[in-house]
Amino acid sequence: SLDRVLNSVTILDARKVIEVIDIALKKFEKITQKNLSNQVKMALYVHISCLVERLIRKNPIMDYNFVDRKGQDARDTKMFITLKRTLSVIENQYSVKIPDSEIGFVSDILNEKYS
Repeated sequence: SLDRVLNSVTILDARKVIEVIDIALKKFEKITQKNLSNQVKMALYVHISCLVERLIRKNPIMDYNFVDRKGQDARDTKMFITLKRTLSVIENQYSVKIPDSEIGFVSDILNEKYS
């Protein structure tokens, strides 16, 4: 629930971070022309709000296996490139740089939905 998200964020204005994530998710849906389910959106709200907090604390997750199921570098996929573009809203709002590893984990959440 939204309460879980709000309780998981400790150093940020939780409502503001949710608003910014919502902008990014709407941008993603517009670019991909796909509607995310409420379940996927909630998973993304929780994950991305924690991601932003990790970045502000300068403690991002840096380990990620970029080789996808087909043996290709996941950073070259349309999903990954679209996520980099849509998550730039968050980078701009919080003056952070989201590393590819963090984008990879967001991509995994979305790939579970679409695979």
